[in-house]
Amino acid sequence: MIIPGVLCFSTGGGNGFTSTGTITINHTKCGTADSANFTVMVSITNTKLKTVANGGQVTNASGFDIVLGSNSSLSPLLNWTVKFWDGTAGTWIAYALLPNVTHAVDTVFNIGVGNSSITTFQGGTTGVAFPSDYLLAYLFPDGSTLNANDSTANAQNLTNSLTNPAAGLIDGCASFNSASPSVLNLLTPNVPTGSSPRSVSILFQMGANQTQELGGFGDNAGLGDRFATFYTLNTLYCECSTFNGNFPWTFDTNWHHMLMTYSGGFLSTGLTIYFDGVAQPLSFVDGTLNTTNAEIKFGGIPGAFVLNFTGLINEYRLSNVVKTASWAITEANNLLNVSTFLTVVL
Repeated sequence: MIIPGVLCFSTGGGNGFTSTGTITINHTKCGTADSANFTVMVSITNTKLKTVANGGQVTNASGFDIVLGSNSSLSPLLNWTVKFWDGTAGTWIAYALLPNVTHAVDTVFNIGVGNSSITTFQGGTTGVAFPSDYLLAYLFPDGSTLNANDSTANAQNLTNSLTNPAAGLIDGCASFNSASPSVLNLLTPNVPTGSSPRSVSILFQMGANQTQELGGFGDNAGLGDRFATFYTLNTLYCECSTFNGNFPWTFDTNWHHMLMTYSGGFLSTGLTIYFDGVAQPLSFVDGTLNTTNAEIKFGGIPGAFVLNFTGLINEYRLSNVVKTASWAITEANNLLNVSTFLTVVL
């Protein structure tokens, strides 16, 4: 399912573009503090984003003449990556790195469409759409062919075993079936180890009310050696082998965003879990983490072959810094409700 941004229409271009416009982030969806170096998801469906042959304004067959800029002159350009473009329907989904998303006033950036002099991608090299603290970001684009490649420059690409593509909340996603079982994994990834700081966000939809591990990284030897997302008996966990932090959640099959941050030390003092942007009151089986880098796995437990997942994962991002409460609500609002988060005038 594709979520379009709220669209208004205007005419006129500039700097060689047939049309230019604005994209405005609703500051009331951005918490109580600014979020620096924030990757925003932009989803737009607009006739102007069709190819010229289909009645639109895009001249390049790959859509390269759809660009994002930091101001009305489109100079400098922002850094972005494109998850999906349909030149027949006029739908474009991209992820762009903004220097700052403000909470007190709306953040505005710009879009340009239609420039026959552009023949190469203008959004920058692989990975520049995500902050440098991101160790990996899986977007699982397409929906018809599963793409399990890392969208950061770290190229921590996953190996697929029986995991299928599916339509997600935002373009494609990875579809897991515990009966297969289906998994995506990578051995010895670059991840936070020991008790080092981290933030993990996952955009998911449960497919079955069963005991299951959605995914995470580490091993299965005990003593706090992994950092994973786990569900059982109407409870969601940051599951760390022998230790965990958890909160009650009544099972449903809606899309949800979960951000887990850990600053070090005991879980009871270092762990925060935001569910759909809201910090949860946690219960603990307490201890200090000793996470390893044995494996990152989705669809089951790292280092084991049990408690496999049935459902969909649309995104998974891992950072080596602790994201803030305002970051959590901003990211959740952006991914879950882009139509109220962004207004596009093009």
